[in-house]
Amino acid sequence: MDVRRKSWPPAEVPGFVAIVATWQTLRGRQIASAGKEVVALIRVIADSACDVPAILAAENDIRTVPLDVRLGEWGPDEMRLIEPVEFWRRCTSTNALPETSAPSPGAFAESFTQAADDGCSGVVCLTLSSALSATYRAACAGADEVRDRVDVRLVDTRTVSLGEGLIV
Repeated sequence: MDVRRKSWPPAEVPGFVAIVATWQTLRGRQIASAGKEVVALIRVIADSACDVPAILAAENDIRTVPLDVRLGEWGPDEMRLIEPVEFWRRCTSTNALPETSAPSPGAFAESFTQAADDGCSGVVCLTLSSALSATYRAACAGADEVRDRVDVRLVDTRTVSLGEGLIV
């Protein structure tokens, strides 16, 4: 059995090469001060379609920008407050299909600005597939709004839900 390692990073994983390149670029901007290395603080931001549980996001300081989701009688305000497990449970209890709308560019800009205010020198923002939603374009517009405040690198994960969450 051949146990040799495959090449790294795995180019066949959508978005992975972009994530690694972004991380290496931001990491390369570490600042040397009085002989000590100060590591740049990088914030990971994703849209809520990544389905990362709140406790996991909190443990890893991952911030999410919520999509507006409607499911039958449940509107965006209520849907924003539930965990992914509850969302999927509700999907099985109704004949209605979920309807979504992308976050506004302002919602992304606000999240990026908060990262800068928290002392982050950079942001890696991962979004669901641009082929499925306008979320990536909204994140691009939001990043453009704050380009003078914080370095934002955007990654179109080309996937959604569990696939996006694993990349996040």
